[in-house]
Amino acid sequence: MQTMRITGRDRGIRLALVAAAMLAMPAVATTVAAGERSSGRLATADQSATTAPVAQGRVSGEGFGAFLAARQARADGDTAAAARYYNAALKADPGNAWLLRRAFLLSVSEGLLQDALPLADRVLADDETAPVANLTIAVDDLKNGRYDKAGDRIVSASKRGSMRLVGPLLHAWVAFGSGEGAKAVDRLDQLDKTEAFSVFSDYSRGLILAAAGDLSGAITAFDALPPGTRFDLRSSLVRAAVVVRRDGPEALKGELDKLKQRFGDDPLLAPYLDGSRPIDDAFPVRNANDGAAEALYGAASAMARDSINDISMIYLRMALHLRPDLDVAQALLGDIREANDRWAEAISAYESINTASSYKWGARLRTAWALHRLGKTEPALELLRRMAAERADDTTALTTMADILRGQSRFAEAAEIYGEAIDRVKSFDVGHWVLFYARGISRERSGHWRMAEEDLLRALELRPRQPLVMNYLGYSWADKGVRLDEAIDMIRAAVDQRPTDGYIVDSLGWALFRMGRHEEAVQHLERAVELRPDDPTINDHLGDVYWHVGRRLESCFQWKRALTLDPDTTQVEELREKLQAGLAGDKRPFHGCG
Repeated sequence: MQTMRITGRDRGIRLALVAAAMLAMPAVATTVAAGERSSGRLATADQSATTAPVAQGRVSGEGFGAFLAARQARADGDTAAAARYYNAALKADPGNAWLLRRAFLLSVSEGLLQDALPLADRVLADDETAPVANLTIAVDDLKNGRYDKAGDRIVSASKRGSMRLVGPLLHAWVAFGSGEGAKAVDRLDQLDKTEAFSVFSDYSRGLILAAAGDLSGAITAFDALPPGTRFDLRSSLVRAAVVVRRDGPEALKGELDKLKQRFGDDPLLAPYLDGSRPIDDAFPVRNANDGAAEALYGAASAMARDSINDISMIYLRMALHLRPDLDVAQALLGDIREANDRWAEAISAYESINTASSYKWGARLRTAWALHRLGKTEPALELLRRMAAERADDTTALTTMADILRGQSRFAEAAEIYGEAIDRVKSFDVGHWVLFYARGISRERSGHWRMAEEDLLRALELRPRQPLVMNYLGYSWADKGVRLDEAIDMIRAAVDQRPTDGYIVDSLGWALFRMGRHEEAVQHLERAVELRPDDPTINDHLGDVYWHVGRRLESCFQWKRALTLDPDTTQVEELREKLQAGLAGDKRPFHGCG
């Protein structure tokens, strides 16, 4: 039973991807969705296709097949195919306003802006304030220097939905592009009326002032963030670049030292630390288009963080239309594709990132993961091995390799690769607990318990009372019938920190069961099943403890349920034996679960 239980506890760890901080979305983006919800009317600016009913009105016979294919593609998450099919259906039925809106929105979200622009004009013929249609044309006007037209469109688009944030930001950059710097800053003031938007206002104000040459004013704006709000690394690098512009090259070391202390060995910071990239490269705005792209990217990343991906994709495509070389936007695009299991398209986005970009290393790691998810595990491992050879002091490629191997139950190989990563660490700090934890898991699963125990204890030295480690070690002790009192104390401490983690609550129940404290075990295992109803091992455990307290019918129910929850091959055999003969060693009569 331990095999599946350990897999459940181990689920979801991707060490290198967490450690590498590859996307670096701005911290200022974290509160947008909350601000929109507070208005009581967060909706997609477009009344999106995800919530739309069946087409209003009739779809012509010629276009009906394409319409059905589009709906199915949309349901499957394949918006590229859905866009093609909706456009095909619209050609067959050009007067259908519902098809027009769907074809337009999906063309935008797939980055087909040249196809979307004429459709936007048709949408506006029916609804002159349609936000996404106005925004699409406004962004194209801005891109081509038509600032007056862009401004008018943005005003029209800013009255509905999430455009209440993006509208003023873009309007400010339109003013900047028109040479009206003071007016550009003033246009951000209306965002300060909504607390959740003020961080965007401060950041954009800083960018505008810095781009206009008011460096001290820019730093003041950056430092005006509300209490408790902090820039992420990318935004912090922007601020550092402005400080160095103002104070001269002698300020560089101090700024980088502060970032190093806060962000450690983040790959995004590395080229600035080693001098291979000048700090001024971190400042992202060369002109109004760049500034508008930053605004749209910031809004997109905020929406993505709250999994509002329909709007996020629209803003992201607009940002890339304005600035195709905005690598952080390509990274976010890949991340959203991953979230929707569109691995090939994620790879395409990652490969679009410039080779010289600070984001390229992280993008290559993500590419390897996506290849693995596509079933191309060996090419993924080959890519990671090449990457590991390129940077002798880097651990992220090795840990990603090990993560993939561990996910395939190739535990001995994974343990060896984690060991290679550990050997590259010159000085261990609290953040390295996860390496020892992962190697401990891999060693335990490959039959090397003593070495695994050493790793888990080492992880706790680096990160005392870490709940995942305490749970894994405590459970392992309990399952082996050793150090049971310590196991119980350790798991209880983990439960205290994570009372709603079904795996940890299950560990406590299972440890009590192993100590023969069956009645106590029942309440914890029942709670674990409530928290993780679809886990086969937790249901299996509850069946075992029910058996020992004489609740045989309920035992049978739990074992049968566990069989329906995709247990592994070994556990399937064990469950079938229990259903036929009960638990081994019990001499009470039993004639099977029926």
